[in-house]
Amino acid sequence: YQQILSGDPTDNVPGLRGVGPAKARKILADVASPAEAWSRIVAAYDGDESSALETARLVYVRRKDGEIWNPPSEKAADSGKARTVRDVRRVG
Repeated sequence: YQQILSGDPTDNVPGLRGVGPAKARKILADVASPAEAWSRIVAAYDGDESSALETARLVYVRRKDGEIWNPPSEKAADSGKARTVRDVRRVG
């Protein structure tokens, strides 16, 4: 989630202007769920969810052929394995 905000210079993926790893951590501080992290990311992108989604998909590391990253939702979090704040930070 941090890379969605800060980008990945190694792979030439721009993040938000003026947001590096430290500022990204501040934006995501104390998130309670992946859905809350996504909400904060979209807010940081001034509500431009399509740009946030494009960056998220560029920085996501696929584990299977054809896999694509999709934003989390509260409903998905409730129906599956409970995620902790540590899980949210590790994924990003």
